[in-house]
Amino acid sequence: MRLEISKRKQHAPDFKENVTLEASKGEETIPELLSRFDVHPAMIHQWKRALMEGVSKVFERDGERMPELLYPDHGSQYTSFV
Repeated sequence: MRLEISKRKQHAPDFKENVTLEASKGEETIPELLSRFDVHPAMIHQWKRALMEGVSKVFERDGERMPELLYPDHGSQYTSFV
């Protein structure tokens, strides 16, 4: 008798993005997302953690943090948009 080792599912980046964004919204529970997307809960948590850790890189330029964006707030005062 020979046991076959199953290979891991490989998900496309756009699928991971969709699942992660849905999980980040917080409108559905993890069990609801599991039944909707048919993925292991650990994957949802891992992808969500990667998104949260990587989101700050969006605001970096050449490895350095970009200066905070300033927006006018009622006249001449400026506030930082966070």
